[in-house]
Amino acid sequence: MSRDGFEYFVSQDQEGWTPAGDTTRGGAIEFGTDEYNGEGFYICEARRGEFDLRIPHYMLRERLELINEERIDPEGDGIFSREPTNDELSTLETCVEAAIRQWWIGCGLKIDACAFAEMRGVEMIRDDRLYTEEDRRRYHARIAGMGRAAR
Repeated sequence: MSRDGFEYFVSQDQEGWTPAGDTTRGGAIEFGTDEYNGEGFYICEARRGEFDLRIPHYMLRERLELINEERIDPEGDGIFSREPTNDELSTLETCVEAAIRQWWIGCGLKIDACAFAEMRGVEMIRDDRLYTEEDRRRYHARIAGMGRAAR
């Protein structure tokens, strides 16, 4: 991984990306060439995002009311003795997220999500030396045939 948190990934469809395990473009190209047996592929640099550990206050409230359903005064205002202010609800969300994050990291759980937070330098890598002109003609004929078969 580079100092700015970006790492190289490879893909053939730009949907499922595989970490290239190298910090250089050349290393990523070499990895992709091996991974995809010389077929064309994409490389990019990306920084993974983290899991969202926030729980919105309304979900916390609903859960607390469900857990305490038999303990709440049916004629009262619910779980809270008064309606919390927006600042108080925001503080609740922040405190719960901080507690979850501390627990998560303390357990050594991976916090990096698979989804990218940021992506740059997407490019197609092709090694035309691996294909003969006849290979190309057959490939394009097969693709054209698929289009006719779908009609």
